[in-house]
Amino acid sequence: MGGISSIIGARAGKANYPKLSDEEVDELTVITSFTSAEIERLWILFNGLEVGGNGTISPQEMLKLPQLRFNPLGQRVIAVSKFHASRYSFRDFLQDLAVFSPQAPYEVKLHFAFKVFDVDGDGGGGD
Repeated sequence: MGGISSIIGARAGKANYPKLSDEEVDELTVITSFTSAEIERLWILFNGLEVGGNGTISPQEMLKLPQLRFNPLGQRVIAVSKFHASRYSFRDFLQDLAVFSPQAPYEVKLHFAFKVFDVDGDGGGGD
């Protein structure tokens, strides 16, 4: 997938979005593996994906990320996300992407990778 650095760099332009409060950033650093600088860049990325003006993105909007759109497993990554929702808030977005952070625990990454490849959802490794 290229890691979180490539995701952050993918679309994080210099557009003018509302700024997150220091309290929001502090809370998000506690519940995710991201630094405050990464959270602020992901906020810009999220706002660049969000087209409806309602502060949420759809799975289809999330698939605009090149790391998902051009990845043969992009649809599976979305399918095994924690929220399985029709709309994602910024908090949902961060919690789903946290697995790609270099600071995310190895066990979390391993569990996520297993879920991506467990296409039939039976908890097994093969047919």
